[in-house]
Amino acid sequence: MADTVVLGIVTKVKRGGRLTTISVKSVTCFKGDCHSHLKFRTPSQSASCGLGDFTEGSVKDAVGSMYLLYSIDDPEIKKKLVYSCSGTKRIHDIAVPGVLEIDMLYKMSWVDEGDDDKNSGD
Repeated sequence: MADTVVLGIVTKVKRGGRLTTISVKSVTCFKGDCHSHLKFRTPSQSASCGLGDFTEGSVKDAVGSMYLLYSIDDPEIKKKLVYSCSGTKRIHDIAVPGVLEIDMLYKMSWVDEGDDDKNSGD
């Protein structure tokens, strides 16, 4: 289960030894840490479930692209980790309005309509 789910634009990728760092500007937050700028880590090797867009070949295409990121919080290293098997994927421009509409409908379904205990007449 993901701790943080964010739709965001990749602003920077920094390859490291064991982990690659992905900097993201948040477009919308579905769950968890809802800051405007976030950093995620992915294993630097695709064999370790690292995201191929950031571990293989040129990362130039990934920067500026939109991704739906599902991350888990690793308590040992205190970092947000994303894996290729977590559902994280690149979102093409044509799909963005649909993703944002789903987010809006989801948030509208959680509108607080007051305290039920106060309105129950008990």
